[in-house]
Amino acid sequence: MKTLVIPDIHNHVDWIEPALIEYHKQFQYDEVVFLGDYFDNFHDTPFIAAKTATWLKNSLSQPNRVHLLGNHDMPYMCPGNASQWCPGFTAEKSRVINSTISVAEWAKLRPAYYSNDWLFSHAGIQEVLIPYNPNGMLGPEELVRVAEQELEKVKRGLESPLFMPGARFGQKNIGGLTWCDWEDEFIPYPYVNQMVGHTPGSYPRAQHLPHSKNYCVDCSATVVLITDGNAEFIRKPSKKTKSDPVIEDDEI
Repeated sequence: MKTLVIPDIHNHVDWIEPALIEYHKQFQYDEVVFLGDYFDNFHDTPFIAAKTATWLKNSLSQPNRVHLLGNHDMPYMCPGNASQWCPGFTAEKSRVINSTISVAEWAKLRPAYYSNDWLFSHAGIQEVLIPYNPNGMLGPEELVRVAEQELEKVKRGLESPLFMPGARFGQKNIGGLTWCDWEDEFIPYPYVNQMVGHTPGSYPRAQHLPHSKNYCVDCSATVVLITDGNAEFIRKPSKKTKSDPVIEDDEI
């Protein structure tokens, strides 16, 4: 099983489709997981947002692709829920995005996804934000179900701790799965390997415990290939190089 992971996009969509063709030739991946934040970047416009929305609409129709939700996507999916406001959001961009992405298409985006021995979300699932479970710790599939249940609350206009900002913009000490800051808030969930984006950096960052591996991969030059649970970090294609060096996860 091979999973290709694409971190935060923020309107930079032109490279994606050609790169996916090349990566499939090289690695024969089985699925692609996008970690969210398709929209918003500095000084973008409704025209740029419309272009991104068109790419996303097409990508949502492709087989073997999983699209997760980021904090910069939530306010466009739930424009009536004030708890989901995020810097960069504008009503003008929301109008053009939602004239392209239908409610049924928004419903295809997921809060979390488990595959290939990894739990994927935009920013990470923290134990302290999970509703009390009398049976103890939850497994990754159960965490995904909880995330899906909490997302339905947000879609109905309610608040959920699992989708609230952390210390940067909110009143909570720990951000939810679209907001958790890797440097200051992320705490590994026992016995669950997590891979997230959200917190930008120059290179992938790791928090390894005896019972789990955890990576933040929001860096502009890298995508991730997971083969039977083992992560490799691949530099994005450039015009200067025809091949992509691969970095083993133990080197991070």
